Amino acid sequence: MKAYEGIDFANREENVGRCYVIDDGQQLTTTFTRPDELPIVRTAVDCPLGTTVGFLGLLQGDLPPDDGNGFQLRHTEAWLRDILWDYHTNQYWRNRDRVERRQFPRANYFHPTQHVQPTLGLRMVPACIYWLSENLAPHGTPEERLDALADARRGEASIVEAHPRPFLYSAVERIWRHQQATVTIPVLNHVVGYKKLPSSRSEVYALLCSTNCWMGAAQRVLMPAQLPREVMATDHAFDAWLCALTAWCHDNGETIDWTQVPGLTQESVEIEGHILVLRQ
Repeated sequence: MKAYEGIDFANREENVGRCYVIDDGQQLTTTFTRPDELPIVRTAVDCPLGTTVGFLGLLQGDLPPDDGNGFQLRHTEAWLRDILWDYHTNQYWRNRDRVERRQFPRANYFHPTQHVQPTLGLRMVPACIYWLSENLAPHGTPEERLDALADARRGEASIVEAHPRPFLYSAVERIWRHQQATVTIPVLNHVVGYKKLPSSRSEVYALLCSTNCWMGAAQRVLMPAQLPREVMATDHAFDAWLCALTAWCHDNGETIDWTQVPGLTQESVEIEGHILVLRQ
């Protein structure tokens, strides 16, 4: 049995979401109680683990050429914007007919600047910084802590970076590729609206439970079959659950490694970090 943790960090402690999934080889069970009898194999956190190369250069007194985004956007964020924009599910939403547009007037399924925001436009989360320093190398020297942080930014540590919405979109994209008829405009409407509506969270949970092709090679039965009340209650808990699934998928080799991202170098990713989503 293995346990995985997901954390949705926020600026206020009352909004921090934490969730765990336990893998027994057949079932992947969601719980909001820390499984103290099991070690946490991997933790995925919804919070940037790094900053942009350009901004770091400015802090060090360098003035690198402005690449057009004001040094606000990490390479992993620019990459996410590009790949999600090209998803079949996004194009399907954009090309819906007039009747569907009247029934589902939402403007966007995926909005690049709204759903993947520049790191430097986000507030710093002190709780995350403290938590990272306490968990990566709690008894290490400053140099050892920096090395541990670089490992985490590369996605090669026990702590990795997640982004719940893009991860969910990558799971739905996988479902589209395997069971296209399952992914309808009403389904996508629930997917994009999960932050605001408990009913949409329920529908998304049911979707991921009813089809496990998004899990890849190590398919499990997602449990419990009914949406846990914590997941229904807040989007923070739901995001933490998606982070926990990210941790599990990454441990099973289903996410896109930084080495598979064109133009992303080890030097840059060890400064900026890399967001994990499912490979297609």
